Amino acid sequence: MGPVNMGDDCALCVDAAVFDEGLPPEWEEYLRDEREKTFIGSPRVPLCAGCRPEYDILKSGGYGPVSTDDEAVVELLDDLRLDRIVENHGF
Repeated sequence: MGPVNMGDDCALCVDAAVFDEGLPPEWEEYLRDEREKTFIGSPRVPLCAGCRPEYDILKSGGYGPVSTDDEAVVELLDDLRLDRIVENHGF
């Protein structure tokens, strides 16, 4: 988990983000293929305290990210507000 600039909005709702999470490669590929969004660097997803638990559960899936074959993951990815995802350029 990386730092979030206060005032950033959650990528899933209208609340202020207090966490940010990485985007698993398979999920990033889904966003590129299905939503035509390509990221430069490592995308970080800002999340509020209310949305983070669901994201974490789907992201961890026990041994790794839950596949994009899972309907809950696809719904979450389709709900992401892509303009709120922060691109970490590694600077």
